Amino acid sequence: MAGAIISGILGRELMGPGDIGICETDLDKQQTYRAAGHPVYDSIGALIAACDAVVLAVKPQGFGAVAQELAQAMTPDKLLISIMAGIPGKRIQDSVGFPCRLILTMPNTPLMLGHGATAIARVEPATEADLACARAIFESAGVVGEIAPDKMNAVIPINGSSPAFFYRFAKLAADCAEDYSIDGETALQLFCQTMIGSAHMLLESGK
Repeated sequence: MAGAIISGILGRELMGPGDIGICETDLDKQQTYRAAGHPVYDSIGALIAACDAVVLAVKPQGFGAVAQELAQAMTPDKLLISIMAGIPGKRIQDSVGFPCRLILTMPNTPLMLGHGATAIARVEPATEADLACARAIFESAGVVGEIAPDKMNAVIPINGSSPAFFYRFAKLAADCAEDYSIDGETALQLFCQTMIGSAHMLLESGK
């Protein structure tokens, strides 16, 4: 997901590679990022010290491993943007040790193709300018909708996990096509275009 966010930023030319620092434990990914011109840092503290805004792009179950480093490095002048599902703003701010400027986000997997749908929420004392910063990042790879911070868990089935249901639906349609000896690739193309067309009907027909 972090790679998708970076690709979106670069694709819209919001920043250059040298403006986007990375803290990554995977050695192969480190080399890839360095080769692309990104500064790569060996600790979260070093990354935070060098950046104005930090995207916390870790899985929710990995938050405990980075919380201590965050607490040691975060300062009030830094903006923190979280993509962790199910981790509320209060827990993040409590882990940091003070009410940091925080934007919560709920992106989804189509973000990796530039067609994401991301819910965002501003947690005080984050400002409207902070929200605009986060919005610009995620709009570079899709659409963004603002919700209240206490609705971040409730929005998960709306845009967070819902793609998985569409994938499952597509698999069922493909299996059905196979049962009727219809070419699988043709069936998938027809089904996917039907989903796209149906989405346009919902958005544009007023019904």
